[in-house]
Amino acid sequence: MRLACVGDVGTDNYTNPGLRKPGGIAFNVAFNALACGLDVSIASAIGTDSEGDALSTLLADLGLDTSAVRRLGGRTARQDIDVERDGERRFVGYDKGVLTDWHLGDEDLSSIAAHDAVFVPLTDGMEGVFAAVAQITGPAIKAADFSIDYEFADFERADNVLARNCAAFDVNFLGGCHELVSMVERLAERHPARIFVLTLGAEGAIAFHQGKRYAEPAPSIRRVVDTTGCGDAFQAAFLATFAATGDVPASLGAGAARAAVAITHLGSTTLTLRDCPKS
Repeated sequence: MRLACVGDVGTDNYTNPGLRKPGGIAFNVAFNALACGLDVSIASAIGTDSEGDALSTLLADLGLDTSAVRRLGGRTARQDIDVERDGERRFVGYDKGVLTDWHLGDEDLSSIAAHDAVFVPLTDGMEGVFAAVAQITGPAIKAADFSIDYEFADFERADNVLARNCAAFDVNFLGGCHELVSMVERLAERHPARIFVLTLGAEGAIAFHQGKRYAEPAPSIRRVVDTTGCGDAFQAAFLATFAATGDVPASLGAGAARAAVAITHLGSTTLTLRDCPKS
């Protein structure tokens, strides 16, 4: 299956260990989907700075299709992260960099539509890109990621970002908390053909589809190192399994297993950015 991951690629700046790693939701999902055996392309924008140089090399070395990755003058997006002693990550700052200047052209949209599946997160400063992907027709599976970390998250409202956009996607992921279960369940009742997946960290994950509710407990973890990217790893494995089987419970299990690996190392992946000075 050919999957297009559209969205943020950047650096994760770990402020307390003092480490720079590749990151961004689109990158994390692309990396994990590649590991799950999918043919993956990535559409994003990175800067002309040293971080952009390092990421450009890394993306090519991984074997991702980077024909839709643009180099724009300016800084590569950067997420500042603190990791607590219990392994819980805390976002402490975000520089959107050149992502605010990036737009999908007609050629990009045609290429994305030719894939078997497309994944896009709703992230800070990239609402235009998200809206463009939401309007695409063609991919057999369209998946979107929503999160309580989004700067304009409004899940306390009936007409929140998930409610306004879920009909455009076959699979809707939401990284949140148990208080959002009833809201997601109501949307699932309204849109039974759509799949809604709510990831709850240590509480596991819940999915709704065609009037059914599925639950997957979180695997037992001996030591939590860093929760960064666990949801992204989950989403990649869920999509890979669902595309192959159409089985929601099996997809939940695959997602949970992949997230259980991601949580055992520092960073969303084990990769590092070499020869990339701090700025």
